[in-house]
Amino acid sequence: MKKRNVLIFVFTMGFFIASVYTYLHGAQQGAAPQPIIKQVVPIEVPQGAEMDIIIRGSKFADGATVSFSGGIIVNSTTFDSAKKLIVNISVPSAESLGKKKVTVTNPTGKPGIKPNALGVVEGVPTTPPAFKAGDTIPGYTLKAPWGSRAEIKASGSYSSGQWTVFMTRALKTSATSEDVQFDGIGSGSEYYFSVGVLNNAKGTVTTMAVLDGSRYILGNESSTTANLKAKNETPTSASTFTGTEFITTGNSAEGVPPVTLKAAYDSKNLYILTTWSDSTEDLKKDQWSFDGTTWTRQSMDTGYDEDRIAIWWDVADSTHTMAQGCANLCHLTGGSTGQGRMGTKNSGEIADLWHWKAARWNPLNFADDQYGIYADPTNTSVDTRKSDTGGGIDSSNSTGTPAQPAFMAEDDPGANANFLMGIPSGAKRAITFTP
Repeated sequence: MKKRNVLIFVFTMGFFIASVYTYLHGAQQGAAPQPIIKQVVPIEVPQGAEMDIIIRGSKFADGATVSFSGGIIVNSTTFDSAKKLIVNISVPSAESLGKKKVTVTNPTGKPGIKPNALGVVEGVPTTPPAFKAGDTIPGYTLKAPWGSRAEIKASGSYSSGQWTVFMTRALKTSATSEDVQFDGIGSGSEYYFSVGVLNNAKGTVTTMAVLDGSRYILGNESSTTANLKAKNETPTSASTFTGTEFITTGNSAEGVPPVTLKAAYDSKNLYILTTWSDSTEDLKKDQWSFDGTTWTRQSMDTGYDEDRIAIWWDVADSTHTMAQGCANLCHLTGGSTGQGRMGTKNSGEIADLWHWKAARWNPLNFADDQYGIYADPTNTSVDTRKSDTGGGIDSSNSTGTPAQPAFMAEDDPGANANFLMGIPSGAKRAITFTP
């Protein structure tokens, strides 16, 4: 009886020890199960790339290692969760094309393998495309204006040999010394102005001073003396102006076309519509041109300029002689050369300038708000064409010695863009959201 009890005891203890061993061995195996690989993202990588990829699946353990067939090098493996690993890899530039096997191995566990999980495709050439002869880059970068310089909204379009420019400005502004105030137009006030069109004009005194030697008057529809009569309405486009049109004199001898104008006003704004004939649409200003070796900036003095229109308004001149067209206002010699000095002829005179520019201001739907002061011929160092307070749109796109463009388009070389948009420091370009 005693012998039987001993046998039972020994048998029981052996079974217990075997059970404990089996349990502990199974627990050890369970701590690092065989990983399952479901997906590698992206599914293709180019030759020569160094990048992060994501391996999705299940049963990944912290400390898991990753390897690929072929020559792909694993730089690091980051455990994100039991379902996700982030792997940084380097693909040799001479790596063979085609599908590669990926292996994930947990610590002290069996490896998980997925054949044909990652494809290697032909890499992007490491040498970027080069600029070629004939390529161009805009001469200015553009950004949104602010302050008083942003008071003239303008939209210009070119079609069938004609420019159409629609300008809007508040009747009354805070820049009372620089801007003409139109708040009296409804009660019968009149305003003297002149108009000059610059059709890609070569910037010389001779050409600029004879654009249109006439002065004109803006009034409301009740005026008996106004040339341009503004209708009390709120146009929203060129086609919704219903008032009477007025056509300026122009200067046929110099090839300066007459300008057709319409005007409107409401309780807030003055609206001016201008149209004129132009055989070409010129959207370049100081453009950079590449000859295959050197970048050269084309200047307006070589007959290379943007299309523009300028409207001068009388701000301070009791005799209104300064509003007698560009013969009295534009680019007076005053002892200077080249373009000359744009200003008024008599001390104390101020002219408000609405200056629409096809290349520099039209892309952002503004006209430059400037003004002219007395151009004293005995003091030619004074800049007599000034800008209203605030900030302007255009900045010169030039740097270095010898000079070259400071900026180019995102898709250069070869974009040959008409204008460049400058992004403020810290801002990013907006793209379509991808969740």
